[in-house]
Amino acid sequence: REPAVSPSGHAVAFIQNTPGSTRVVSVGADGSNLQVLYEPPFQTRVSNPTFVAPDELVFSERRDDGIEALRFLKVKESDDGVLTASGTPIELLTNYTPARLPQMTSRGLVFLSDKSGVSNLYLADRSLKTARALTNTTTRVLDGDIDATTGDVIYSRLEAAGAAVYLISEVEQRKVPATPPTVSALIDTAYPGLKPGEAAAASYQVNDYQPTHYLLPKYWFPYGYFLPGGLYAEATTSGMDPVGRHRYSLTAAFDTLSKKPSFYGSYVNSTTSVPITLAAQSINEYLYSSGLVRQTTAGSLSGSFFLPGLSNSWRGGLGWQYLQTQAPGLTIVRNGARASVKYSSIEQRGYEISPEKGGSISVGHSHFFESLGTVGYDQTDFSISKFLSGFILPERHALAFFFNGSIAPELKSSILGRTTVGGNFQNGLIQDSFVMRGYNSGVFLGRNLLAGTAEYRFPLMYNYRGLGTLPLFFRRLHAALFVDAITLDGTSYASKGSTFQPQIERLGTFHIGTGAELKLDTTLFYYLPVQLILGAYYGTDTALNPNGVFPFFGIGI
Repeated sequence: REPAVSPSGHAVAFIQNTPGSTRVVSVGADGSNLQVLYEPPFQTRVSNPTFVAPDELVFSERRDDGIEALRFLKVKESDDGVLTASGTPIELLTNYTPARLPQMTSRGLVFLSDKSGVSNLYLADRSLKTARALTNTTTRVLDGDIDATTGDVIYSRLEAAGAAVYLISEVEQRKVPATPPTVSALIDTAYPGLKPGEAAAASYQVNDYQPTHYLLPKYWFPYGYFLPGGLYAEATTSGMDPVGRHRYSLTAAFDTLSKKPSFYGSYVNSTTSVPITLAAQSINEYLYSSGLVRQTTAGSLSGSFFLPGLSNSWRGGLGWQYLQTQAPGLTIVRNGARASVKYSSIEQRGYEISPEKGGSISVGHSHFFESLGTVGYDQTDFSISKFLSGFILPERHALAFFFNGSIAPELKSSILGRTTVGGNFQNGLIQDSFVMRGYNSGVFLGRNLLAGTAEYRFPLMYNYRGLGTLPLFFRRLHAALFVDAITLDGTSYASKGSTFQPQIERLGTFHIGTGAELKLDTTLFYYLPVQLILGAYYGTDTALNPNGVFPFFGIGI
């Protein structure tokens, strides 16, 4: 990197990265005759070589004490463009250390120096022993150059609003003091009287690795959502030891509709070749359709592994699960094995408000043994997603498609089937439900259930500003237009005044929900990402949605 062409044009000096260090090397103009000009000690960084004469090379070096200084190296160039070093580098312009970014210009060598307390641009004399300042700033100069035609100094300086480019004419340069004003450090990082400790030979003691104290909870994150007619609140924490062999997550939740708490916990042990996951939960769901509270108590033991011959985007899983579902006058126990396979190529970075490419697919099959529980049946669950951008879409706009299904043809009771939630909930006790916006949660309850979503996601504003010293930072505002669709073999609940009337559903009859969402991404308390969601949802089936358009508001992390 950082190539510098010799004055003859027959050789190129540049920086080469090596394991744990860097070095100055050269090649001929045709790429041949690689020569090492200077190889510094291990973990030393050299950068920005520049020719100040046909046989003189200057570069910067970050020493082992953390200070960056300029170094001068004599070189010799043969007729065929082979550069060789003559001696070893010597430190240059020592009175201006720390110094960096040397660059040869029409008026001589310019470089950045922090001698005054902040970076300023300097011009060295012909002897390369002294220099005078070309800029006079108390903020910071990032880099600069001299116009070979006019003699103007053009440089980049850090301002409150970011970096800005400035120009100083050749006439105005005479008014710049040779030495900028001294700027003292804002924070004193020195520790008076502190001396580096001396390592005592053979004084260390080897102990067995104990991860216990690393795993103690050290934080918790709150979540909150407004449900139709109620409020849902949640707190979660997690922990992991430094080498990643043990990790866990714990969640506690409460909603004002079921008036009962819910809990979830998982532990992953990665000390074996196949990571083992142990999970347990007790979840209470309020079903709007019937006004009942359905409690599901579950435990599972599973292993996750790579699939031989496939990329790391694929995962397989095998496990055992226990489930107990309780509703008024009903208790059903299920025990069974589960196998799954997953693939995902989804990633999101930078200014993307949504993944813009890639997709995922997951398929899982459970077999519940009647001899080990109340009922026995097979259930297959699958989920497919795809993200698209480009084509005729503006930058950062994306299309998102989701298709989810749960098939259990042998299941007789709909109370054990999958249900739906009526909002864009990001977490918690309803995470296992299908999203069907425009209808109250629990209106659909199916043994066999298929659901699809199409969303158009687009940014509205990139803010990236705070409110003075308040610990609140606004990042971006974006929106989505969506259509949800569902068909099921089970039961839906139509509104009849203040009650809901169950009606039989068969696969092939579709129900549609549509609307829009507005999302504000913020950072609270300097580190906590918080997303505010405001939605307007509408279910087109007025028998199942007598309320017309209804709002949704959520707060998530």
